[in-house]
Amino acid sequence: MAGLLDRGTETLVAGSFAPEQVAAELIGRPFYPGPDLAWEIDLEWDLRLREAEARGAEFFDGELARLVDCELREGVLQLRLQRTSYKAFVGTNLRDTSLPDHLRADPLGNSAVVVTADGKIIVGRRSEAVFGHPGWYHCIGGHIDPDLHADGRVVDTFRAVTDEVTEELNVMADELEEIVCLGVIRDAASRQPEQLFAVRLRREAHELLARGGEHESLFPIDDTPDEVERFLGESGDKTVPVARAALRMHAGLEDSQEEQAPPKQG
Repeated sequence: MAGLLDRGTETLVAGSFAPEQVAAELIGRPFYPGPDLAWEIDLEWDLRLREAEARGAEFFDGELARLVDCELREGVLQLRLQRTSYKAFVGTNLRDTSLPDHLRADPLGNSAVVVTADGKIIVGRRSEAVFGHPGWYHCIGGHIDPDLHADGRVVDTFRAVTDEVTEELNVMADELEEIVCLGVIRDAASRQPEQLFAVRLRREAHELLARGGEHESLFPIDDTPDEVERFLGESGDKTVPVARAALRMHAGLEDSQEEQAPPKQG
């Protein structure tokens, strides 16, 4: 099911999926775009490294999982992945959005709408030191690391988002009461896919502190459609597109109708 939930994103699959309703696997060899594009990726990486060092931003390579395809089959969200890297992501998705699908790194990210025991959604303001969207509002999330979140060919995307939430909010895994996958979307600007989740915590909002340096502060929003809509109305132009889509999907808001150009990446 493809469509628009937010003008900055495209919805690939939407629903409500428990862990047993999501099947993710690693397939084939690692992503390799060919020698010519690999050379361009190296050049772009060196350029971005120098830019990041100049402004004190966090910037390092790492293993990621590329989304090859996804589909809903007999009530199960099927994800096929292959190994890629942050360097390849920077040199393809963030360098040239006109590249065809098979030449983009397309790492699968994850974004979690975290709801606390006292009925608050936790939104973070990104640090000025991060590479992507510094100072913008975002959900809690990150990426899949095949070395940490895969057992052979089987990938546990719920474990990946659990690791992000526990690390960034300084909570224990057993304090996550429920995790539901909301589907998969794609950023309209970078074409990066994102798996969305709703996570319920046993902690209250005032007990949480941002940790790890990605978010400089946390903001609680009442977990109601009216409050989510109010937040997006006031801060939507400084909220990462995939976070806007995740919040709208969680709150059950109608498709966004405002004409909004996708933000420039990087």
